[in-house]
Amino acid sequence: MIEKFIASLDKGEAFFEGNVLFVPIKGEDRGNGVSVLDESIAEGTLEVKDPGVIETAVIDYRGNNPLFVMDGEEIVGARQNRIFATSFLTERVEDFRVPVVCVEEGRWEDGTYFATGTVCANPQIRSVIATTTFKSLKKRKGFRPDQKLVWKEVRKTLDRLNVQSKTLSLHDVYNRGMSLFTTDYTPDEDTIGIMGFDGEGFTGMDVFSSHAIFKKLSKKIIQSYLMGSWGIRGKFPTAPEPLKEIEGLEDWKEFPSIGLGREYRTENRDKVAKALVDNDKVVHLSIFRRTV
Repeated sequence: MIEKFIASLDKGEAFFEGNVLFVPIKGEDRGNGVSVLDESIAEGTLEVKDPGVIETAVIDYRGNNPLFVMDGEEIVGARQNRIFATSFLTERVEDFRVPVVCVEEGRWEDGTYFATGTVCANPQIRSVIATTTFKSLKKRKGFRPDQKLVWKEVRKTLDRLNVQSKTLSLHDVYNRGMSLFTTDYTPDEDTIGIMGFDGEGFTGMDVFSSHAIFKKLSKKIIQSYLMGSWGIRGKFPTAPEPLKEIEGLEDWKEFPSIGLGREYRTENRDKVAKALVDNDKVVHLSIFRRTV
């Protein structure tokens, strides 16, 4: 199923933002009337709570549409800032426990509720989470990414962008450098995802089941890719045949998702990939350059 979905994708006209070459991904719009993290918190239909456990957040969702949350999306406040460890889809729910990862190593305070950070972790961090979560799932230990490796990648990101943070917070990169990551990009109506290339080559790809989902998340994704590529040296980014980068991903392993549908994951020497599938539809496919 996933191989067929990948084979159905087409590329749009590439464009530059910052030092990243972006390639829009076009494909069949299979429709999803879903709400996303930022809008649901803003509308008051979603509360995200801190149960006092570093690897867990608790969700209460009262929206009419299914809620989609993308891996890497940030929530701030409570005891420490976190990002979601995997993508998921859920209907209305109370006290729904979801896996998260800390991206603020130097703070632990009293606090109950998270706000949206309105941003997403860079592809390097998402790659570490995807790789180490896949390893954990294969060992039947659940969604348990390597927290120490994530903190290490956060520190590398702070150093690379020369950002001083008292609490080693990934969000401080955005607070102090958001002007570097702004974008006016608006996806065409037939665009359902995007790929990024930096000086080291392919960096990542996010594709969705519909234009509507991608449109809601496109600026957040592009900002995260720009943050991930800032300060990286190498060859001038080119992508003459971008879709060849995702050929050969096979031997997908199936796992229960944390919400609706199923998860599928695979990796090879260079890349790590995961897909959330619901009702025989790929809701979200993400592929990253391996960093660990």
